[in-house]
Amino acid sequence: TTKIYVGNLDFDTTEDILRDAFAQYGEVKDCMLPEDKDFGGSRGFGFVTMDKEDAKIAMEELDEVELDGRCIRVTEANGGRSSRGRSYKDDDNESDEGYDEGYDDDEYYDDN
Repeated sequence: TTKIYVGNLDFDTTEDILRDAFAQYGEVKDCMLPEDKDFGGSRGFGFVTMDKEDAKIAMEELDEVELDGRCIRVTEANGGRSSRGRSYKDDDNESDEGYDEGYDDDEYYDDN
């Protein structure tokens, strides 16, 4: 299976809407929209899990498509890696590049 990241979702988009959009391309094994801990609403992104071949087609067809009035970004989820390909938990990098290296917003919300 392949886990797909879906970004730039409207805050009112539901799991059912997201699931229905992807179901056009195959069986959706799982669909999740993380909620904001403080406000209880969507955080504007989600994850969909599908069989590998179905996921590949869905990613190609749905990336940059409008859903609930927003142009969504659809890519393969990369397991908590930053855009530079480093794991948030990777302590071996000694570089000071990038403000958000290793930033975990769950820690921020837990402390405030």
